[in-house]
Amino acid sequence: KSVSIIDNGNGIPKNHIKNVFDENFTTKKNGHGKGLYFCKIILEEFGASIACQSIPNKTEFTIQFNHTYKEKAA
Repeated sequence: KSVSIIDNGNGIPKNHIKNVFDENFTTKKNGHGKGLYFCKIILEEFGASIACQSIPNKTEFTIQFNHTYKEKAA
């Protein structure tokens, strides 16, 4: 199963797409680059994944859920 989040903003430049989930990656003057990085880490802990595609005026984030997730032992 998956869910997609789409917006119609300016889009993400092609040279940034590969970095949007990297820790500390930001294009904002006062950004920290933690938001999408933490999203990816948390989703991966639950066996899910997140991907990003962008063209001018459309950016789409797709979260793919793994239906076979099993809780980790403490």
